[in-house]
Amino acid sequence: MNQLSTESQNTAISSGRRPGVRNNGRRWSQTSCTHSAPSTGWATTPWPSMRGGRPRGTSERSISFRVLHFVSHAPLTPCCHSRPMAAHLKAEREELVLRAALGLKQYDRVISEGSSSSNPALRALALHAAYLSSAPEARPGVVDSLKALMAGPDAASNTSLQLVACHIYLAADMLREALQCVHHGLTMEHLAMCVQIYIRIDRLDLAKQTLDLLRQADEDSILAQLTSAYVGISGGRSGAEDAVHLLGGLSEQYGPSLMLLNVVASANIVGARYDAAEANLREAVDEFGGAEDADTLVNLVVVMQHLGRKRGDMEKYISVLKSRCDHPYVRGLIQVEGALEREGGKYATASA
Repeated sequence: MNQLSTESQNTAISSGRRPGVRNNGRRWSQTSCTHSAPSTGWATTPWPSMRGGRPRGTSERSISFRVLHFVSHAPLTPCCHSRPMAAHLKAEREELVLRAALGLKQYDRVISEGSSSSNPALRALALHAAYLSSAPEARPGVVDSLKALMAGPDAASNTSLQLVACHIYLAADMLREALQCVHHGLTMEHLAMCVQIYIRIDRLDLAKQTLDLLRQADEDSILAQLTSAYVGISGGRSGAEDAVHLLGGLSEQYGPSLMLLNVVASANIVGARYDAAEANLREAVDEFGGAEDADTLVNLVVVMQHLGRKRGDMEKYISVLKSRCDHPYVRGLIQVEGALEREGGKYATASA
């Protein structure tokens, strides 16, 4: 397990609920009415100040965030350009559009538009696209460029930059650096990323405490519900049942997506409902392009193992993963297979 400093692990939860959560430099008050919506990387932020009981820019942001989070990225651009917007919403629009393009794997577009921007968060998105599109041997150079960007004067106050940096560090398996980017919990997105990291380092206690802070910000937000499902799945079979219920409600309200179907399948696997998990994953493959998605293929292999399927039935998915996917499951599988071959060679030599 990655060893992270006690100070970093506990900063986000040690002092209880802070007076407010920052949203791009603004403060969010617990007493104000809020509305939150999701974005890529589990993320969401509270709405800014209210006028007449309604947040400024509600229509643009609510549509954009929901489209962005559930990976139906294509309609995002017309949603964001449908009406005049204030300057701060235009800046957020640019960020959301590039994040949607990143989700669509339009890496060249993100690199082209982000690299030329004066906004550090957009430049970080360009680095994220470069990391995802680069060969493994080129990725350390991208991480070095990110570190240089994070050393700039704007890094300490730019929550969007901190969030994107966290995503890149997580992709690089640099959990300590990822947590350092978001451990103050300045936005709901940061809190959600903290939960994800705590789950990965097997600190479910800290994940639950941080989830409580997220719920205090907006318990009914899509982000809080999704993060609750992640924590529930990590907690075992009883929590997985609650997660299936939460995710089912989101699927009914917003429709299924590749991401949601994989999370529901994961919950069903933990709950030992393997037939249901396989049905979720088959739907992901048939209707949402899951045959090209590493997580879907890995989950299918796991389910088929639990169902006692033949090795040949799984081999086609494993072959696709090995040939095209740089995935932790594949790296672990190749490492174990190599170790088994080496040990088998020793016995073959001894018997000869």
